[in-house]
Amino acid sequence: MSIMAQDTNLSTLNGMFKYITGDGPINVIPKYAKLLKAIPFEKAKQLGRKFIFPVIVSDEQGITFNSDGSAFALNAGVSYETVEAEVTGTEIMTRGTISVKAVAAGMSDKQSFGNTLALKAQRMIESHTRAAEMQLLYGSLGLGNSTSKANTSATTTTLTISDATWSDGTWAGSTNMKLNFYANDNATLISSGADAVFTVTEVNYANKTLLVTGTATGTTALQGATYTGAGLYIYRDGAFGKEMVGLKKILTTSGNVFGINNTTYELWKSNSETISGALNFQKILDSTVRAVGRGLSEDLTVYISPKQWNTLASDAASLRRLDSSYQKTKFINGVDALEFYAANGKLTIEAHPMVRNGDMFMIPLDRFKRVGAKDISFDQPGGKGSGEYWFPMQSYAGYELRTYSDFAIICEAPARCIYGSGFTA
Repeated sequence: MSIMAQDTNLSTLNGMFKYITGDGPINVIPKYAKLLKAIPFEKAKQLGRKFIFPVIVSDEQGITFNSDGSAFALNAGVSYETVEAEVTGTEIMTRGTISVKAVAAGMSDKQSFGNTLALKAQRMIESHTRAAEMQLLYGSLGLGNSTSKANTSATTTTLTISDATWSDGTWAGSTNMKLNFYANDNATLISSGADAVFTVTEVNYANKTLLVTGTATGTTALQGATYTGAGLYIYRDGAFGKEMVGLKKILTTSGNVFGINNTTYELWKSNSETISGALNFQKILDSTVRAVGRGLSEDLTVYISPKQWNTLASDAASLRRLDSSYQKTKFINGVDALEFYAANGKLTIEAHPMVRNGDMFMIPLDRFKRVGAKDISFDQPGGKGSGEYWFPMQSYAGYELRTYSDFAIICEAPARCIYGSGFTA
């Protein structure tokens, strides 16, 4: 493919972008985005702001028994029941900019400039993907919960995240992220306006702490907040109330989920299992029993934190059984997933860097979809189509590139899912 002329214009920039990414935009989903890769996207018809889909909530009940061979009377037919579920897609957009001068200077060294654009595009995709993956897991519950704090200065605070709600993958690369904090009711904003916006300036993974900076007024409110109970809920700036309903919220809510009351329709309610002590294979097996009784007869994928994965890997070493299929080199070199069989079928256990230390999700992936108007892409809705990625900024001497997505996660059979918690985090 030939590169465009030396002129610095929008056509030049779009041409260079297409050149560095091949025949279309970068579409590489990072390895850590396990749900995005495993759960297919399905374009859905949107009615207003919501996507509508039917679900079966009860079976046929017109059953009659007889034992004497007579012409017996039949009970009335009781039809299976369907109701419509409603899910609201979450729009996510990531912006990237480049100055006119940078473009002009780059035209004299296309290889170097191409590498710069490729890196920018890749970082935008990864940042967008990370935000989307967090939504699939924990949408409507934020990024974690702070259960204690240390007053560092009049404008800085060190917040400790509870071990159960901590995941390294959530905070990787989060320096300069803008945050809001909500009280332990997950409803009341700490401070208001510009004073409610805080910036992550340092992450300490060993101590599970964040150093955040805010205005003096906002910091006073943050330092005076109540950290008992669930502690403070942490959200990206402006995300509260606009997030999709994520996997944990789906599996732990008692009441209305996607417009259907799961206290009325028991097949719309997932299984919550409290596990004491350290997590091990037997406890995972025991967690499947109730779901099997409620219709689970398919393979499950189990997502746990890397911390819990290490615990299970040690358990695997002590519990493994050797047969003709055992391959010694695989166990020595490590594996991507642990597999064994339970009453439902195969269990595939995977470490997910964004799953929190205190959570375990056991789900039949075939029962999940991502529905919405658009999967993650550089192509903009209402745009001119493929090949038009950059556009001039209105008030600045530069160009802008955006990624966009609009979807939500749905589960067609919550009764076949299991959420585990309570184990030693």
